[in-house]
Amino acid sequence: MKRIAAAYDTVASTYARVLPDVTFEAPLDLAMIAEFAREARSRSAHGARVLDAGCGAGRMIAHLEHLGIAEVEGADVSAGMVAEARHVHPTIPRRR
Repeated sequence: MKRIAAAYDTVASTYARVLPDVTFEAPLDLAMIAEFAREARSRSAHGARVLDAGCGAGRMIAHLEHLGIAEVEGADVSAGMVAEARHVHPTIPRRR
């Protein structure tokens, strides 16, 4: 796991720059994420909470918020990716 985290640490800033949002996601993938968000919202009386496990540089976080998820928390094995996510979305909790 340490080797994988180190590899992602190496590319974190480039990854965040090249893939800053969900623009490159396939329409079917975005449709599945939208359905997931709809289902999560419908099951929560207090606002949906989601853990983006493997959040990388956080590119899905803003999209999930846009889809009405009340709370999004990110977690990733790469400290570099988490640092990028914190930079882009400073108010969202992140864990490594």
